[in-house]
Amino acid sequence: WIERQTKEKIWVQSPEETTTPHPLRVTFFGIKGGVGRSSALLASAYHLLRQGKRVLVLDADFESPGVSSTLLADDLRPDYGLLDWFALDALRPDSANELISTARLYERSGLDTSVSGEGTVWVAPSFGRETQDYVGKLGRLYQDVAQQGYAQRFKRLLQSLEADLKPDVVLIDSRAGVDDTAAVALTQLDAHGLLFATHGRATWTAYEHLFKHWQHFAHLRERGEDFRARLHVVSALTPVDSAYDRAFLDASYRLFLDHLYEELEPEQMEGDGFNFGADDPDAPHRPWRVRWDDVLRLFDPIQNPAQLDAAVFDKAFGELMQLLDQLLGAEGLDHE
Repeated sequence: WIERQTKEKIWVQSPEETTTPHPLRVTFFGIKGGVGRSSALLASAYHLLRQGKRVLVLDADFESPGVSSTLLADDLRPDYGLLDWFALDALRPDSANELISTARLYERSGLDTSVSGEGTVWVAPSFGRETQDYVGKLGRLYQDVAQQGYAQRFKRLLQSLEADLKPDVVLIDSRAGVDDTAAVALTQLDAHGLLFATHGRATWTAYEHLFKHWQHFAHLRERGEDFRARLHVVSALTPVDSAYDRAFLDASYRLFLDHLYEELEPEQMEGDGFNFGADDPDAPHRPWRVRWDDVLRLFDPIQNPAQLDAAVFDKAFGELMQLLDQLLGAEGLDHE
């Protein structure tokens, strides 16, 4: 019962007001698994690396860690992982912080060798070479410590890593489904949330349950001055089919219209409040397509550099990279 109450609360909390600057944060989330979320994160890291950006990747899919295994060869994996930090933080907070200050919680990715320049990709994996009792630590992950809940602890961890590495962008791989880490990453971190989806009843029904929960219980602010304005739908594994594209757009629009967009008063015009037209290119429901290409099956660019061929890469991930570039540009304007 207590666990259910915690999960219900964490999905609808509003982030604490803060004026502390931080790098662009992007969360990769899917309500269902198997939609290429981690592959898109890898592609994003590569795209940012080519631009000379300092990138921090958090493998926060604790129940099914994977993205760090692709970005880090076994001999590059650091001594410890994020789960070790949470376990130590519950017992000896100073020791947990030492994992960061002594660079034992993260390592540079082998992806760096594919691009010459000043950029780098740092990876903080879920587990390290010396991690022990992973399942046991996972069972204690979400417990409160010193009157701090999981959301507060996750933010402390993230802020410590950012202070140490000073990245330009943080990419967070979050577990699929209604998971506590996903709740924090989407609603508590002032992060942009990429909502991966494929067009089908199962996907939209699952998202509807989440959106209804936000609609009725989240502390939503007028004109979308909350996490809703930072949501972006990603059409994953998209076939080259205009009818599919239209059906996906219509379903995405209906989901937001029914649950997260504000109703217009009779005297209001479209655009007043947090409301968008079906074909508005700036709307959160507007899908950013990741096109399916068989060359990208089992995407592992470090082991298979051919997958980074410009034509193949741009065909599959070009639209999503446009979104990243837009977010980077907006972040720069916000900090001027």
